[in-house]
Amino acid sequence: MPRPVFLLTTAMAVAVGMASPVAARDRLDSVVTKPTLSRQDSAVIKTEVADRVRKLVSAASDADARQKAVDTLVATVRLPQVSKPGLDVYTQACADALSPLMVDDELVVALSAVLALVALENANTADALSLALRSKHDAVRFKAARGLRTLHKDLAERQLACRTTLRALGRAGASEKVEVVLREIYGAIHFSADVPNFPYADECAAALSTVYAGRLDLLNGGSRDEWKEAPSFALAADCYAKAAPAQQTKLVQQLFGFLAIYVDRYCDDSTAKEYYPTIAGLIDDVEKVFRRMLQSSNVTLPSGRLSALAKPSKPDAGTRQQLRAALAALKEVLAKPPWNLS
Repeated sequence: MPRPVFLLTTAMAVAVGMASPVAARDRLDSVVTKPTLSRQDSAVIKTEVADRVRKLVSAASDADARQKAVDTLVATVRLPQVSKPGLDVYTQACADALSPLMVDDELVVALSAVLALVALENANTADALSLALRSKHDAVRFKAARGLRTLHKDLAERQLACRTTLRALGRAGASEKVEVVLREIYGAIHFSADVPNFPYADECAAALSTVYAGRLDLLNGGSRDEWKEAPSFALAADCYAKAAPAQQTKLVQQLFGFLAIYVDRYCDDSTAKEYYPTIAGLIDDVEKVFRRMLQSSNVTLPSGRLSALAKPSKPDAGTRQQLRAALAALKEVLAKPPWNLS
């Protein structure tokens, strides 16, 4: 198992669970169940949440106490009669109090905090989860991205929160090097997978483009992890159809950049024979996305398909020449309207 994945798996295994019962009656029961809340009620909630978070921090070295602190934080949103105003104030108070812990140096503190936020299942936690994407801990970034992914439907109804979240995901993905975390970030950007007629396709495309810019810099700088983009191609095709022309052009240009890198890698004598099936598959995947994009823009692809040439085995000189010619033919198409790429 690759070391980053092993470390992430280990961290998740020792993380606090979310299912332990809380025996004591919730101190906020009489407050968060009110149909309307006064300023005093809000102050009571904030004070209690601050105290609960302090207990979480002080319990960092005690697994049982840490578990109890997390359970106490989460239990309030599970109260049968919790009102929407009570839920909104409580979850916002939790997000505000837990936010500083998202980037804590101690893994158990940061991970306990992010797990509590995810368990709240409320869009008010989106900003705090976005902050957690900056954590130095792989497991925290992973859980933050997954948590944001579960909030798709709620965030889609909040224009500002949705746009802010997408920008944060784009910035995080641009510098993310751990494959399982990057995969979750792509999934978190892919709102349209969970939200029919997602209204912010252009913002989605912009976030993906930000990730792609960072990934292309790494690949052009000599990184050899092309396979990390594989989970993003369906997302690129979905974003493209409803994105603004400027973002459509950027996505087309970036996908062509990936395709050119893949072709170079496929034609490179130093490529390991075991990698040919992977790189050939990537060429096929990107070409399929191109066909969807070009069809959406009423443009016809060249008749020659790169995927027909890229077999899961080392190419001969003739195949390499044909592949480069097919790539050049595609570039000629992209140099014409509506993209006019140079």
